[in-house]
Amino acid sequence: MKAQVAAYKSEIKEGHIFFGVTDQDKQGMVTAALEFQKAGQTNLATEGTYKVLQKAGFTNIEKTSLDQEDLDNISDYIDRNEVASIINTTGPRKRSVDAKHIRRVSLMRDMSYFTTVEWNLNIESSIVATDSGKKFNFKLLLI
Repeated sequence: MKAQVAAYKSEIKEGHIFFGVTDQDKQGMVTAALEFQKAGQTNLATEGTYKVLQKAGFTNIEKTSLDQEDLDNISDYIDRNEVASIINTTGPRKRSVDAKHIRRVSLMRDMSYFTTVEWNLNIESSIVATDSGKKFNFKLLLI
């Protein structure tokens, strides 16, 4: 349900979708990234993810970096309000330090931020469903 609620935020439907994922998550992101591309959104990706998506046939993708010293790094895109959503899984310590910065910035700007392949797939399918004009429906689970 969280994914469906997030999908109704109009901001998530406009702008780039950023993918910064660990090696073990790269192949899992291809399906959802493809759906975002079909919906007309430009995907941003770190170098390794960019290579995987490019090899999978993506055309609507731009390469960026987590390193704040690099030109057009993810922080620059965020500062220019060009990022709609962030999909960022972390692994080694260096990456988790970068991820903390990105997470903090996304929270300060009320941006959607997802940390698992599963959430990425849920949000993608929710966006497709909300764009199809289907009524938002849910049932509370009784415990």
